[in-house]
Amino acid sequence: MTTLFDFIKKELNTVEAGGKSLTVKTGQVALTNTFALALIQAEVTQNQAEKFAKKLVELISSDQFLRELSEEIREPGITETEEAFVERGKSTMKKLLDRHLA
Repeated sequence: MTTLFDFIKKELNTVEAGGKSLTVKTGQVALTNTFALALIQAEVTQNQAEKFAKKLVELISSDQFLRELSEEIREPGITETEEAFVERGKSTMKKLLDRHLA
């Protein structure tokens, strides 16, 4: 079975090679838009919001972060549903982001 790290690296390499990866491109656009709106509401400039979103995308697409995430999430449990696995993955990613951004 492919690890989360291998899957994400493949998707990122597709984008870097000029290919189309809806997963990565959509995620980057959504992340940028989400943070831009949230930070603007907090009276932060659009430019600052875009810079923060760019740094965040760089962090979560870095080999170190992806390896940590992949190691902590591991494979789905035998009886774990897809929904439960996704929720566990989101929770793990949030904890990693908290650690890296603290």
